[in-house]
Amino acid sequence: MTKGDGFELVKTEIQTAGRELYGTEWVGELSEREKWLIANYFSPFETLSSQLSMNSGNLRFNGIGKKKTPSGSLREEVERAYSRRDWQNAQIADAQKRIESGALPPSLDSPLSEPYRSGLPGRPSSKQLIDSELREKWSAGERHDSMREWASVLRDWLAKHYPNAPQSGEKAILNNIGPIIRKLKANQPQK
Repeated sequence: MTKGDGFELVKTEIQTAGRELYGTEWVGELSEREKWLIANYFSPFETLSSQLSMNSGNLRFNGIGKKKTPSGSLREEVERAYSRRDWQNAQIADAQKRIESGALPPSLDSPLSEPYRSGLPGRPSSKQLIDSELREKWSAGERHDSMREWASVLRDWLAKHYPNAPQSGEKAILNNIGPIIRKLKANQPQK
């Protein structure tokens, strides 16, 4: 998914799910200082062997000119930054897994309960969600006998996964997915 409205929607959904799951323990975002420490210092948890690698038989230091090894009190601060980042990654993965499995639907007070907007004038639409899901299903190898069947599958998917988003009828979905399916068929390798 590209960094656009769809990406922001998913990010918002994960943030909401994370807050519901972890409460005050939810890491959410790292501070600018933590990001800087991670970008500039090796994790104190890494061993010297993980900072070295073999390159064409020559021993090479992976961080020359980039990262330094922290020492003293800075080491403790770097350890905390890496620990928070690792905990944040674990929390995000857990929230994503629960959302995908349907075990944690977005709450009613979630920003997702507001109509999805593309930023363009007109009625709110779930078109971008549907288009993205169609492409994901296609790349995963899912095929249906007709575009009407695709429209039905996508309508049901939208109702299940985004119940608070504007719901599209089968005919509206059918009108929008036709060009996408034709393009996907044209780009698939010939048998």
